[in-house]
Amino acid sequence: MITYFNKELKSLKDLFPSESTNSIFNKLYTYCVEKKNDSIKITKEVEEINIICWNAEYEMEKYYAQNIINSNIANRALEDFIYYKNYSDLTQLEYLNMSFFHKNIKHILFLWSGPLPLSALLLAQKFGIHFTLVDISQEALEISKELIYKFNLENLFQFVQADVKDFRSDRTYDFVIWASLLFQNDSKNQENILQNIQENINFSYLLVRSSSWIRQLLYKKIPKFLLKKYFKILLEIHPKNELINSIIILQKYEISI
Repeated sequence: MITYFNKELKSLKDLFPSESTNSIFNKLYTYCVEKKNDSIKITKEVEEINIICWNAEYEMEKYYAQNIINSNIANRALEDFIYYKNYSDLTQLEYLNMSFFHKNIKHILFLWSGPLPLSALLLAQKFGIHFTLVDISQEALEISKELIYKFNLENLFQFVQADVKDFRSDRTYDFVIWASLLFQNDSKNQENILQNIQENINFSYLLVRSSSWIRQLLYKKIPKFLLKKYFKILLEIHPKNELINSIIILQKYEISI
């Protein structure tokens, strides 16, 4: 099946949402959900699928974000997003577990927020949480800014264009959320990002989105040894339902004096 998906994805003329594009990605998603406990060997074919999925998700986010921006009823258009329920359920699960560690979450730093920062939007709507969105893409930030203004939430958001491995801030955040696509980078860049977060960003907790088992077809798994090099792992959640992402909550190691 991996060879089949690799071939089908490479045969797409482009990665913009369309009947043919949505069909193959829905098949891939369904396969990952149904084969939830299957192990997987990370081969060149798997890595190629990861890259295609990364680019397709960016195009998908742009497409649906523009649809929402251009809509007459923003909330209805938001719920028409093809994976709205999945993201909504993931956000609810994340918030529930974040609240276990921090009872009064007021400000979150979201790294690699993308054109459609759905989790941030939902948490801002429901709980009035402030967000700093960081992305290297000016295009992604401009689209997400229009989206946030569409929902009249601009007073809760700050937008920063920066490479996450170089981002600095004097603010202290309750949580940092690391988007799953951030680990599509090579291992050297991954470590640079982790080191920068550990050394140059002040926060109480870090939430990382990863993957496990066959779901690594859609998202790369974050190497646990690399996380442990910089942070203490407090909690791991590996859903076996329709949610694709694993959740890992971490904090900085205590410094002995």
